[in-house]
Amino acid sequence: MNNSELKEFLEDMEYCMDNDFRRTFESSDLYTFFKRLMNIVLRDDESLDADIVRRLDKLTDNINNFDFPEAKKNIDDLKKIL
Repeated sequence: MNNSELKEFLEDMEYCMDNDFRRTFESSDLYTFFKRLMNIVLRDDESLDADIVRRLDKLTDNINNFDFPEAKKNIDDLKKIL
């Protein structure tokens, strides 16, 4: 393979991995938990304690590394709330 062919091969492979991972993620328990997290509403008289904020921040940082536009928007919204 020359450089051009190798580059095309890698692009095809990355595209397939992204799509396969997206399908796997969207049908996973993690995605279900993430969707539930986005729907959590605190009562006016409650606030998140420091441990919860730290753990949510860590989780959202990890999820933010993936290329899911909808998830990234929701993560950004969640971080604004935190």
